[in-house]
Amino acid sequence: TVYYTKDSEMAKLTYDVKPTYSDSDRHEPSYGPYGGKYSYLGINGIETGDDAESLIESTALYDLRNIQNPGDYIELTLSLSPKGAYIYPAVGDPQPPAEAGKTVTPLDIREYFTELKIYGQTDSDVLYTMSTDTDFNSADSDGTIIRFRVARSQLRVSDDAKLYEIPITYKVKTGDDNFNSNGGLKYSNYKVSVTAATYQNASTQTYDQSTYAFDHLIYTNAKLDPSVL
Repeated sequence: TVYYTKDSEMAKLTYDVKPTYSDSDRHEPSYGPYGGKYSYLGINGIETGDDAESLIESTALYDLRNIQNPGDYIELTLSLSPKGAYIYPAVGDPQPPAEAGKTVTPLDIREYFTELKIYGQTDSDVLYTMSTDTDFNSADSDGTIIRFRVARSQLRVSDDAKLYEIPITYKVKTGDDNFNSNGGLKYSNYKVSVTAATYQNASTQTYDQSTYAFDHLIYTNAKLDPSVL
């Protein structure tokens, strides 16, 4: 007798923001300074000022519990794309064709983010900080896609050492000094896409396809006067 299943053993990735917390109590969810449990995703240039940044605290939850022997290294990619040209990651390529015959080029993250950080086992353990120079540091491929590879042993983990919580924080630029006619960028919705896969060592280019997974979040950068809503 031959047994088989249609369900393949695959990794899973969930990428989302943390609930908004008040400054006075970091343990109880509040509605933050501008309202909403997930107010990180609604950035208002009027409330933050003309030359401002708004913090987004996010978490990539990478689940390898269905994988028998994942590689010792995890590589993350992070890219940013605008409304109307969203990136749809596919296996082996974080920027595949969005439509037949067309490709999407991610935005230069340095024009939109500052202080992007990826954390390890504790909140003080910063494994990666985005460079603000013309060239990204050695962990980056270019200004449009961040590639960061790290040993699994350096990440916070639970549940049989195969469920990884990877905090990612960044400050999103907003305000008229950067957006619309003054700065040239556009107030709009923006998609942050994250992919993950495991590799056997720090330098190999071959990854385990069963460990490849991706997810995204979308934030709104706008200029709204709440008094007239």
